[in-house]
Amino acid sequence: MTEHRRSSENGGTEDRRVRRTRARLTEALLELMKDKPIDRITVTELTERADVNRVTFYSHYGNVRALLDTVMDDAMRSCRHLIDVHAERIIAGDYLPFAIDILTYFDEHEDEFSVIASSEGGALFNRLSDDIRDVCNRVIDPVSLAIGDGGTMGESERRRAEAIRDYQFDYIMGGIMNVARNWFAGGRKESIAFMASIIASTTHAAGPESLRRNLPLAQTRVGEGEA
Repeated sequence: MTEHRRSSENGGTEDRRVRRTRARLTEALLELMKDKPIDRITVTELTERADVNRVTFYSHYGNVRALLDTVMDDAMRSCRHLIDVHAERIIAGDYLPFAIDILTYFDEHEDEFSVIASSEGGALFNRLSDDIRDVCNRVIDPVSLAIGDGGTMGESERRRAEAIRDYQFDYIMGGIMNVARNWFAGGRKESIAFMASIIASTTHAAGPESLRRNLPLAQTRVGEGEA
């Protein structure tokens, strides 16, 4: 066996070992977060639950929250990828493929979603929601989509239109998360396709066409607290 081959095999073994260690730490963290907030979880109890020594933990993460940040970053990358993949169909008003894929992701990452959807995960949900909103606004640009070709807006009107867009996004995102949360709480008896159809149809009703109907509000000053 050549030195290069031995080095490559050793590197592959080490990478697998690192992935296994990080997976155990992630699993332990999510289990602990079902019972207590992140700020009350210590490195000691986390490493004991994961059967990983403290030195190994600190070789990967500076503290417990850094591990949680990694988990959230991974979730955001997955959501961003799904939005990118389905952007054209979302723009065309077809939300079903995206709804199926996002529910499939939640289903396959039950522990992560359970924590995000729990009462202890409010800050995590807000962070994920804000990140998804930023990606949607960049990739899909709902305001320009609602205005349509040839439409224009002044700067102040555009700001009010973006505020309307963000409120509608909160409405849609909150609805999706509540539907998914209740689906999980009920033991996921209904199929992903069934739930995705509900999410897709209601999202369509509150999507760009709804935003288009609300855009006249951007031409008033009500959005700034004036009658």
